[in-house]
Amino acid sequence: MKKSPVRIVISISVCLCLLLTLVLTTGCASKKPEKTVEKLIDALNDMDIDGIFDCFEPREARKMRAVYNASAGLLGMLTGIDIDFKDLLMILPMFDGLQLTADSPAFHWPKFSMRYDNIAVQDDRARIAGQLRIEEGSQVSSQDVIFILKKIDGEWYIASTP
Repeated sequence: MKKSPVRIVISISVCLCLLLTLVLTTGCASKKPEKTVEKLIDALNDMDIDGIFDCFEPREARKMRAVYNASAGLLGMLTGIDIDFKDLLMILPMFDGLQLTADSPAFHWPKFSMRYDNIAVQDDRARIAGQLRIEEGSQVSSQDVIFILKKIDGEWYIASTP
């Protein structure tokens, strides 16, 4: 019995789709921890609050979102607590001691970049040390930072505790 060319093409297409799906879904599981740090830096540069939260352990991200949303909502209006983007940045543990000029308005938000000095990965933990470069207008500074990351369900997240 001779197979029709259409059936052969369909069979090959299905096999290729399955192979491509397998490669794409398993390729994400081996993501490097520095990609999470790069996502955080991109989110900071874009002032993307959800992107920042997504870089942290899911349990901690939910807590940070709740605090941020409460300060922006009714509780914030009643208590007078207002957390802006700079305040949020200052409470993130890896930016402890970060110096930004107090009068920089949002449209002069600094640009961040990262130089990696050391990346150490052991099992489901990673430690990334480097220099965070901060450009505020004509001022450029850098600061030593250390990111501790944890692998959860095949994805790297910034850990809430070392």
